[in-house]
Amino acid sequence: MDHGPWQRVLDTYRHSSGRVHYAGLQQSEALKPYVSALASATEPVENAEKMAFWLNAYNALTVDLIADNWPVRSIRDLHEGNVWTTKSFTVAGETMSLDQLEKEKLKPLGDPRTHFALNCASLGCPPLSPKAFNGPDLEKQLNYVTRSWVPGKGVLIDKKNKRLMMSPLFQWYAADFQDPGGAPIPGIADTLQGPVKHAALHVPAVDAKWILSGGYTIGFYSFSWSVNAVH
Repeated sequence: MDHGPWQRVLDTYRHSSGRVHYAGLQQSEALKPYVSALASATEPVENAEKMAFWLNAYNALTVDLIADNWPVRSIRDLHEGNVWTTKSFTVAGETMSLDQLEKEKLKPLGDPRTHFALNCASLGCPPLSPKAFNGPDLEKQLNYVTRSWVPGKGVLIDKKNKRLMMSPLFQWYAADFQDPGGAPIPGIADTLQGPVKHAALHVPAVDAKWILSGGYTIGFYSFSWSVNAVH
């Protein structure tokens, strides 16, 4: 599968802020050949290539969906808010929803960093990656999208008020962030031990030490479903 066409769309229609010029993409239909290629592609066998394939598919299909329906204020305005489960796509010869793609194709690969690589066309999500994912560079790419978003965006540390604010992604997908082991963090619920420890892996050492020491309360900030468009 050649991800070059997706890269060219990113180079042309993705702003440096991570927002997307959907109006221009709608007019050009530049993404249509790649979406068509996804439909008839063969799923890669090797795990890194497989993960890159499905990450690119999810992001490209989501961007194409918004472009097709442009203008729209939020992806939740589509399909009565159930677009992830009710809209079908064809990828690698299979018909599936975005929810199925995420849960049946990506989740079994067992890397929670995919939650920082997927973009839901909303400002609350980690921004759309500037690079198409590929097998040989995947580890470096996943580290990049994670470490450029988690500190200061995915988690906000308020040491003065002893409070850790987290993206709702850590709460919604808590079960995917399995506890990597080590001493339990004092005062943190069992269901959040994994998410909080994973967050600590991707922040500066001084902040990681503070997170792992406990003694604070956890809150989840509101998630913005506003479309990630260049206006």
